[in-house]
Amino acid sequence: MPITKEQKILRKYNLGSSDIAAILGRDPFKTAYDVWLDKTNKLPDDMEENDAMQAGTLFENGVLDWAEENHLGALARNVHIKIEGLPIASNVDAIAKSTGNPVEAKTSGLMSGIVKEVWGEPWTDDVPERVIIQSHVHMMAAKADTCHIPVFICGRGFVMFEVHRNQELCDIIAQRAEKFWNDHVLADVEPDNSLPSPNSAKKMKRQPNAIAYLTDDLVNRWLDAKASAAMAEEELQNAQSQLLCALNNCEEGRCNAGIITFFEQSSKRLDSTRLKNEAPDIYKSFIKESRHRVLRYKAKE
Repeated sequence: MPITKEQKILRKYNLGSSDIAAILGRDPFKTAYDVWLDKTNKLPDDMEENDAMQAGTLFENGVLDWAEENHLGALARNVHIKIEGLPIASNVDAIAKSTGNPVEAKTSGLMSGIVKEVWGEPWTDDVPERVIIQSHVHMMAAKADTCHIPVFICGRGFVMFEVHRNQELCDIIAQRAEKFWNDHVLADVEPDNSLPSPNSAKKMKRQPNAIAYLTDDLVNRWLDAKASAAMAEEELQNAQSQLLCALNNCEEGRCNAGIITFFEQSSKRLDSTRLKNEAPDIYKSFIKESRHRVLRYKAKE
């Protein structure tokens, strides 16, 4: 659920539950390098969330409502707990007032309709690894032995899971967190064997007019990858055109491997050209400027 502005500031000075999953290499959405960039102030403070992240954050309140009404009773929400002696602070979605157990609310497949992670049988701990790690961070912070995980899963609805404390994993979390904080954050040394996610790499703070000297191998690797991607895109378009021609005037085609369909779909979009022409003042009031960097190559003359 949404955290406060003060909690966002405090995040800079400690590792959170999702940070721990990333530095252990068990978060598909964030890397150890991303965590290092964030904690060493190399990313802008106003990093934007994508639509899926925003939707998940907003809908998690509803997931907590469901858990409160159907299973856990009264919840204390959005609780910040610092773990003494470790560089870890947990922003727990909620704490069950009757037991003191932490609650980690999740959604899965909310925007795309596709559930990409494995969620097993209800009331088990068959949940993604990143969630198991997050749950253990919360249990360490709350000094609890169980973490409740209510989830809204596309196609399944509301499901409750539970993770129970594994002390060996808690010890690993404590050791790795302390090592990462001392060896990389405080020492300002980038983590080994990790790269930033594409969004973090693009958003890294840059110094105007500063020049870095790069190796030819690194630049050529990027150029070769761009050329390969362009060739692959051209091949994809050619194959698609051939397939559409082979369909002739049909909407469906069949082969030994399966079925190809080409059905008409409809969508509603804002006609920005008409809005600009017929109501320029309204159009202007809703324009939002966005700024981004573009990676380009220019050969020496």
